[in-house]
Amino acid sequence: MALALFETANILDDNYIEEQALQTLQEALLTQNKDTSFESGLSGIGYVLLCLIRNELIDADFDELFADKLALIHKYATKLCADAAKGNLQIDGMKIILFMDLHHLLTGNNQSLELRNRLLNAYGEIFKKLLSEFRTESEPLSQNCFLMFVENYLRIVNECNLTDIPTDVIDYYITGYESGRWMSRFPMAASLYGLAQKAGNTYWEAYALQQAGTALRVLDVRKETLRNMTDILSYEIPMESY
Repeated sequence: MALALFETANILDDNYIEEQALQTLQEALLTQNKDTSFESGLSGIGYVLLCLIRNELIDADFDELFADKLALIHKYATKLCADAAKGNLQIDGMKIILFMDLHHLLTGNNQSLELRNRLLNAYGEIFKKLLSEFRTESEPLSQNCFLMFVENYLRIVNECNLTDIPTDVIDYYITGYESGRWMSRFPMAASLYGLAQKAGNTYWEAYALQQAGTALRVLDVRKETLRNMTDILSYEIPMESY
């Protein structure tokens, strides 16, 4: 909410909204919540703070405001690494990678870089294995649910500042898509297209555009949520031909 208010205040040049944004941010930073998750905990708060600093919406020192909470986040990420290395799929923990990536980008923190890479590799190995072995009739996860997990992983990879992209995971996914195992989803296509652009991979790009076209052709706007429709309009993928 603080991020949305700061962005709105900046666009409208509204001092009152900016004051509310600052108050909301201060309340979040003062929270005694020990939850370190991204969705509702400290790593999500830290990520918003980093975004505000990066976009020059506030003038602040991240370490001064957040140093006491950083150790808790690193400890949680280290546990996620250990769990993932054992094959334990802690899906809710994946987004902490976004915090690690942005924290390293803005501060040069090597521990965040190491944890980001370890988490990306560990989750990548899990998804690579599951993608190659997935059987709809035998897996406890439904096809749709599993596809959402892979989709979230590739979205995170696409948003990170990476030089090495997990090609195996993408190739295993495309192999399954070719065989008709996976349905077409626009968010997946958008992430795949972004990764294709970064890697200069025309093979991935072709499948991303094909999947985007298929997904949009079967899209029923009367049944979609406003959030999903807004997300579709925000994805950076050519849609003129659809």
